[in-house]
Amino acid sequence: MSKDACLDSEIANMARNAGIVWFAEIFAMALAYLTSVVVARVLQPSLYGLFALATTIVNLCAIAAVFGMDHSVVRYLAYYRVRKESSNARGILHLATIVTLIGGLGIAVLVYRVSPVIESQVAKQVGLNSILKYSVFSIPLLGLGRIWLGALQGLQYADKRAVIERILGPSFKLIFMLVFLWMETGVLGAIFGFILSSAFVTAIAGVSIGCRMRTAIGKGQRRFQIGEWLEFSFPLFLQSLLYIPMVGSLDILILGYFMSSADVGTYNAALKIAPLTALPLLAFSRPFAPVIADLFGRGDLVGLHSMFKTITKWVFTLSLPICVGIWLVGGDLLSMFGGEYVAANTALVILATGRLVDAAAGPVGYVLMMTGHTRINLANSVILVLVDVLLAVILVPQFGMIGMAIAQAVSMSGINIVRLIELRVVLKMHPYRLDFLKPLLACAVAGSVAFFGIHLFSFDAVLLRVGLLCLLLGILYVFSLWSLGLSQDDKALMAALEQRLRS
Repeated sequence: MSKDACLDSEIANMARNAGIVWFAEIFAMALAYLTSVVVARVLQPSLYGLFALATTIVNLCAIAAVFGMDHSVVRYLAYYRVRKESSNARGILHLATIVTLIGGLGIAVLVYRVSPVIESQVAKQVGLNSILKYSVFSIPLLGLGRIWLGALQGLQYADKRAVIERILGPSFKLIFMLVFLWMETGVLGAIFGFILSSAFVTAIAGVSIGCRMRTAIGKGQRRFQIGEWLEFSFPLFLQSLLYIPMVGSLDILILGYFMSSADVGTYNAALKIAPLTALPLLAFSRPFAPVIADLFGRGDLVGLHSMFKTITKWVFTLSLPICVGIWLVGGDLLSMFGGEYVAANTALVILATGRLVDAAAGPVGYVLMMTGHTRINLANSVILVLVDVLLAVILVPQFGMIGMAIAQAVSMSGINIVRLIELRVVLKMHPYRLDFLKPLLACAVAGSVAFFGIHLFSFDAVLLRVGLLCLLLGILYVFSLWSLGLSQDDKALMAALEQRLRS
């Protein structure tokens, strides 16, 4: 098979996997939105803010507990799978599991002991201590889940990871929280639902990776290259303490320090909606990550560059109408949490715009990481957090949640521009070409018509208004894109997704 044919096959396979991840992400965000609405309506904004603070802290601790090895298993399992090095593959998964288990238990004990200090000195929110003492039980569970789900991704089972993490996980969380909240257990019930759902997802991930390792790697002894693995993981460990998914977490912690728990709860509602814009980036990045490691390992930089451009264009094409939709109906989406949450609409618009800029840069962070430039990624993350915190400290006391949203949007946009420059310098790549302009023109037309259409026909029912606008915007956008003409890559994506839907 020729190199071009192999690359086309990789793109088609990745597009099919991205279809599953795309569906899973939509499902997960819909359920996360529904779960947040349920919890917010049962609890007062202040208690919902305490719940957001507690779950944010344990999620940060779980990220730290894996010592950066969740990304290492993605890279090295993809590398070892292609080269049939089953002993090394088993070795790194075993080491990552042991490190995460020990780290997770240690951090959980530490947080349990210092939770009164976190309540009084860090978060400065009365009532957080008792909630946090229960929440720490989820830290080792979340850490192990990250390792085993990352291992599935490294073996190029990104679709399996998506089903477990983004379909089963949110489903368990909603079910358990509904049960506990129905029992009138309050905010602790929501925490218990969070812990139990984490346990179920981790157990399923563990069973799944055990089966997939036998299929993809085969049997064999474990071989450990601890020095190489830890050298790769250590910068990722430092980066994991500062990584982009934590920017939203930093928002919660900083707001909790300067503002009331009610403000935290209101802003958290916006944080549940804004990531919808980045959904296509998540859908394509996960199946693309092991492909990057594979192509780079084979020295096929031309193929990697071509695929990077294609993926970035697809990500931006799908992200743009989502962002425009949030601009138009963000207030309606927030109103479902309760009338007081509409105050976060301006912050939501700013956050969604920042995520759009992130999507426009494509999976640039993954390209740098999976090609071995972990120290560059670490430096980027340090800059990101420093800028985010500095802007937040300046803006939040004066502008509240709007200042926090500006800090995040500016920091994320700036670091993506830096990453693109770095990628151009170290790998001579950039993700852009002329057909990048097509979605901009198509969405300008579709968004304008949808804006005037929704104001011409007014509906009192929020769900009906949101549904009609999204339907109108989507139809007009697709028609506009089709009128401008589809490229060969676009047709390949459509065919791959159609094949996946039929199967």
